[in-house]
Amino acid sequence: MPNPDTDYNHGMGHGYEHSFIDPVTRTYFFHQVCNKTVPLQRYNIDTQFWTPVAVPLPTTSYSSGCYTTLVYLPELKAIFYTDLGGAYLLYDNTTKWVTVAAEGSLPMGGYHFTSSYSPVHKVLIFGGGNGGRQMYKLDASAKVTPIKTPPFDIGVNASVLTVDPVSGNFLAFTGNSEFYIYSVTTDTWLLKAAGSSVPIWNSGGYNNPIFGVVATPVSNFGVTMFVTTNGPNAFRVFLYKN
Repeated sequence: MPNPDTDYNHGMGHGYEHSFIDPVTRTYFFHQVCNKTVPLQRYNIDTQFWTPVAVPLPTTSYSSGCYTTLVYLPELKAIFYTDLGGAYLLYDNTTKWVTVAAEGSLPMGGYHFTSSYSPVHKVLIFGGGNGGRQMYKLDASAKVTPIKTPPFDIGVNASVLTVDPVSGNFLAFTGNSEFYIYSVTTDTWLLKAAGSSVPIWNSGGYNNPIFGVVATPVSNFGVTMFVTTNGPNAFRVFLYKN
């Protein structure tokens, strides 16, 4: 795939959760970490063409655009963004972010937030981050409510958060090599497995077992796919079926 035609001082690396997709329009979005001088970029998968989204992020602090989370919500037809304890939506074909939760109104960690969207339940969960485990739910009406705090550190550097495309339950894999399932309907975190019974952990290339793990649901086949590496090599693909 071609790179965006702009000055990216980190290239396409350090992705955090700045990479997401609208599966309906087959559009991929990417924002470079910690670079406020370049806009969010939109990539049309069919035409293989990049265009900028000429709307700046809604917060302007040092952490803004660095270690936060962006995701597309098909029911709302909007991009979701959170930072500094606030939540925002950019609806399709608009040029201004809408504040869903004011800055500072949602206690969470300082940065390294995480999020995952369940198309089955039409719900996004988000939050966590360094120094905080607080998590929130955003529903199809754009209402934000707290959910039960997970019994583990959650965030980009602490866990891998994804979703099962069949049940709609969220899947969380921790830095302690544990596997939890979060049910939206019961608001509960359930420890499912741990250690070697979960094969996705890297084989020594990193000091944190979740590093080198990328996860995404594949609804066509009813599975969640994990691509893993121990660093420079040993790339493997695993499929999880609930």
